[in-house]
Amino acid sequence: MKRSMEVEAKYRLKPDQVPQLRAILGKALAETLQTDRYFEVPSKVLRLRQEGEKIFLTQKGETTLSPEGIKSRFEEERELTKETAALLAEILPWCGHQKKGTVVKKRTTYRRGEVLFCLDRIEEVGDFLEIEGEEEKEVKEAIAWLEKAIDLREDQIELSSYAKLVSEKK
Repeated sequence: MKRSMEVEAKYRLKPDQVPQLRAILGKALAETLQTDRYFEVPSKVLRLRQEGEKIFLTQKGETTLSPEGIKSRFEEERELTKETAALLAEILPWCGHQKKGTVVKKRTTYRRGEVLFCLDRIEEVGDFLEIEGEEEKEVKEAIAWLEKAIDLREDQIELSSYAKLVSEKK
């Protein structure tokens, strides 16, 4: 089991910013297709993620939001077998955790120093950038760098979850 503090900022990208990002971030660490199924849990996030042959169960705690739009929250993640994941997907609704929605995204991951940059294309919604670090200071520095490098703007901050954005499109 992996336990960590998640510190991230998310931005909705303009079409011209995607190639600019790819150019300045260099070689990608990975490119994956992720299918996330979300379940209702009060004040938290419960997600089953399939990424290739691997499946993860993630629980995220309550979010703290900084004035700059940086989210911080505790996160626990476990890798599951396919059988366990299928059983959980059946059992969770019986326990009152109804399925909230599914998000399919193509994620390209880059690293610069200690910060991860995740370029996400969400079906039917658009392109986003998640900037993730272990500390708020690292994320703020990455944001400042991108404000200059690709004209990233405060009005591009996206506070809604991908699940909410997808449900609003349907």
